[in-house]
Amino acid sequence: MWIISFITLAGTAIVLQFMPDQVPMHYDAVGNIDRWESKYENLIFPVFILAMAAIGAVILASAITLVYAHKVYAQEIKSEKGGKD
Repeated sequence: MWIISFITLAGTAIVLQFMPDQVPMHYDAVGNIDRWESKYENLIFPVFILAMAAIGAVILASAITLVYAHKVYAQEIKSEKGGKD
């Protein structure tokens, strides 16, 4: 997950060096360019991918922590009951 995120960021950083300062960012229905922006606006997507990877990592770590805490709590309850069940 992290490798793919950093590959997209590195690839975009490399490609940015060869792009013109202004790049077309939107086209109308006929195919005419109707919005030009700085080439650095293309960094939005790799940064968004990194942010989603970070959020996913936090959610995964939280889920693992909760599962582990539940198992520990269940073992404590079981030991308090004297191992019955």
